[in-house]
Amino acid sequence: MLRETVYVPILHFLSAERPEHGTSSHSCNFKKGGMDAKEGTQEKVETNSAACCKEFPNAGRALLHARAVAMLAAFIVSGLFHELIFCCITQRSATWEVTMFFIIHGFANVFEVFLRRKFPRKLPRPIAIVCTLSFLYVTALWLFMPPITRSGADLRIQAEFRYAQNRVVDLFSRYQGKVNDVPS
Repeated sequence: MLRETVYVPILHFLSAERPEHGTSSHSCNFKKGGMDAKEGTQEKVETNSAACCKEFPNAGRALLHARAVAMLAAFIVSGLFHELIFCCITQRSATWEVTMFFIIHGFANVFEVFLRRKFPRKLPRPIAIVCTLSFLYVTALWLFMPPITRSGADLRIQAEFRYAQNRVVDLFSRYQGKVNDVPS
């Protein structure tokens, strides 16, 4: 959703090509070998986005700084939405820790793209996975989880799950008893 509503519009705004009013700036209508509505003929259409999108032929080659700004904007908007969700869950005012979590991850993604372009040799997959998960784990413990644990929302959610689990177990045990009581 954020790609369509934040990333792509900002990317197109910052790039040299700008869509005209009323045109689709971010979606290519891929046809998978279907009927052409105008001519009524069967045709094979390429699924390459660069060949398909006539409106933005250079969209795949947007400048790195435009992509970085668009990516950061998407992460900031995501952080603000998550902050709102956390305010609703915890029933407390915003601490901005969750938004900071997303901003840090946005900068980390921009930095990763920069490193991949600067050093095209890939890091071995197991090492990359460990690095990514470690970074996610540390920042989640530092910024993402504290607003939930401070408010006690995690304990309330666990209690609600236990209550729901008990109701389901009771329902199945009653149903199991009725199945066993059926005469054969």
